[in-house]
Amino acid sequence: MLKTFRERLALKRDRQSQKGFTLIELSIVLVIIGLLIGGVIKGQDLIDSTKSTKLATEFDSYVSAFQSYRERFRAAPGDDNVDRFGTTETGNGNGVINGGWGGGAGTESRNSWTHLRAAGFIPFSPGISAANPMPDDDAVPVNTFGGDVQIIQAAGNAIGLQVTVTGLLCMDAIPGKAAATLDAKLDDGTANGGRIRASIDAGAGPAAPAGAAYPSEIDHVVCMELR
Repeated sequence: MLKTFRERLALKRDRQSQKGFTLIELSIVLVIIGLLIGGVIKGQDLIDSTKSTKLATEFDSYVSAFQSYRERFRAAPGDDNVDRFGTTETGNGNGVINGGWGGGAGTESRNSWTHLRAAGFIPFSPGISAANPMPDDDAVPVNTFGGDVQIIQAAGNAIGLQVTVTGLLCMDAIPGKAAATLDAKLDDGTANGGRIRASIDAGAGPAAPAGAAYPSEIDHVVCMELR
């Protein structure tokens, strides 16, 4: 009889241990999972917002550097035909920064970075300084999203900025959401109008804008006029 009672007690315990989670326990688990997912999404939104703000700051900084150089020396960086810094990198002085996307060494678009760094308007590349020794530092800067920052010629450019300007400041690998935020903050919010234009990033630089909207899931090349 005692053995039977013990067997029944053990069987009852086994059944209780096999019941699993109750509805309340499952609800608590689901709430915790939801909070974790919400936190991850919120954290990613915060990161994206921070990068978008930094992107606008980068555009402002490079445009300001360009304008400061021109005001001080009465010439555009890269197009400046006076060797002011001993770099031997000079332009033709025709008022336009010649060179397209991905221009090689010696082009005015690449020399613009040499002039801006030598004049002290933007930092030298990592590991390089004016005292180490003064280099022809024409390295293309990198934007906050990991893409290039390039100064290119505006005349006849496919992106649609056909007005007479000195050049374009362009950045690639910009997510559509960040590009839209930038355009809305600094211009008219449309990819195919205003001072800022954008095209789908196909890895070959600016192209014709696909339309006024910025598809959020696609990277863009974003360009601003340098007047």
